[in-house]
Amino acid sequence: MSMWKDVLSKIAAVQTKLGTPADTDVSTDIANVQTAVDNIEGVTAKQAAFFGENIQPVLNESFLMGADGAAPNTAYWNVIVDDGASVTLQRTQYSYSYLRVYAGATGGSDAITYGKDLVTWIPGHAGTTSLNWEGYVRCVDLTGHFTFGLHRFSDSNGTPTTIIAGNKDKFMINCLNDSVSAATGDNTAIQATDISAYFTENTWLKIKMVCTASDVKFYIDDTLRATHSTRVPDYAMTTNMGATNTGGIATDLQFMNIQVWAE
Repeated sequence: MSMWKDVLSKIAAVQTKLGTPADTDVSTDIANVQTAVDNIEGVTAKQAAFFGENIQPVLNESFLMGADGAAPNTAYWNVIVDDGASVTLQRTQYSYSYLRVYAGATGGSDAITYGKDLVTWIPGHAGTTSLNWEGYVRCVDLTGHFTFGLHRFSDSNGTPTTIIAGNKDKFMINCLNDSVSAATGDNTAIQATDISAYFTENTWLKIKMVCTASDVKFYIDDTLRATHSTRVPDYAMTTNMGATNTGGIATDLQFMNIQVWAE
C-alpha cells in the first residue's frame, strides 16, 4: 500500500508543477513544443545515402574484416598484383586496421585494388547532386608512384586497366616522384593542380573529394586545397587505389575508414 501512496504522491507533485488546464497557456506550450521539434537534428543527405535512401551504391570500409596480412574482403574489393607487390590488411597493437597497397622493390611491379561492385554514377544521374570520396591516407615515402580516388570503369569489362588510365573520367590524387597532384579527367584531357605542399610523408591525412556536375573540390584535413571546373568527369566510376614501382622506387600506400557516397 505504501508503494501506491508513493506513486500517487509523485503524480500529484507533477500535476502541481504543470498546473490545471486553466492555468496553462496552451498556445505558448505549442510554440515551445514546435521549437523543440524544429531543433531536433534531422537525417543528413550523407546519412540517408548510407541508410539506403538513395539508389546510388555506397561504401563504408574500415578494413576490420580479416587477419593481419590477409587480403581485403573480396565481397568489396578486387585485387591485381604482380612482381612482389601486395594488397593486405594490417592490424596494429592499437586495435585499428588499415589497408596497405604496396609496390615492391621490383621495377614495374603494380598493386591495385578497386571496388568490386561499387559502380557509382556521376552527379546529375539518378537525382544526385554530388559524389564523395573520403578517407584517411598515409604514404610512407612520397618518392614513389601512387593514385587513389574514383576512376572510370572501362568500356569493355568494368575493370580499371592501369592505376592512371590516361585521360579517362576520374577524380583522384596522384603522386609521381615527390610531386603530388589533384587530378580530374573527362575522357578528353586532364586538369591537375600541384598539392605537394600539403602532403607529409608517413603521416595520416584526412582526404575528401567532392564531385558535382560543375566542379570537383579536393580537401586535405578539412581545408579546401584545389577546385577543378575545366575537366569534370561524367561516367560510371568505382573507387580505386594503386601503387607502382617506377625507377626502382617501392611505394607503400595505406588507407583507413574509406567512405564513398552520393547525395
